[in-house]
Amino acid sequence: LRELRKKSGGFFGSGESTGSVGVVTINLPRIAYLAEGEADFYRRLDKLMDIAARSLKTKRTVITKLLEGGLYPYTKRYLGTFENHFSTIGLVGMNEAGLNAKWLRKDLTHPETQAFAKDVLNHMRQRLSDYQEQYGDLYNLEATPAESTAYRLAKHDKMLYPDIITANENGTPYYTNSSHLPVG
Repeated sequence: LRELRKKSGGFFGSGESTGSVGVVTINLPRIAYLAEGEADFYRRLDKLMDIAARSLKTKRTVITKLLEGGLYPYTKRYLGTFENHFSTIGLVGMNEAGLNAKWLRKDLTHPETQAFAKDVLNHMRQRLSDYQEQYGDLYNLEATPAESTAYRLAKHDKMLYPDIITANENGTPYYTNSSHLPVG
């Protein structure tokens, strides 16, 4: 049984000298909207996760080189290294992904969409384990706080795909954070 490596301790379960070297948020509603079916959804998700993992590895390599080169002296003194920092991949709009998925067309209050959401999250977690083995770094899946991202991605998607479903169809478009239901 393979698991994501864990860091523990400190407040909120985080160890000292830990954090994220970067966060990439996956736009699930757009993937669901463009996917022809569930298999196509996972192919698209995997492609974007691969890009996210590579970009986070590149960022980690660059900032580590800068840290070792003396460009972050206070960070170097306090942290020493970024070895305890995660490369974070998050998600936005699981509820709208269910609404836009041609094979579902239901929100997260429905058991079918809840099962799909669990499968997607487990799939993403499995991919993160693969990246940890591939790159040798800590990777994690987070419900990224996506307040501005949720609006920006939904607004951009509405311009490109006017019939894509967002969380606020009659007002300013946005996507729900992570796998949450819309507020209000």
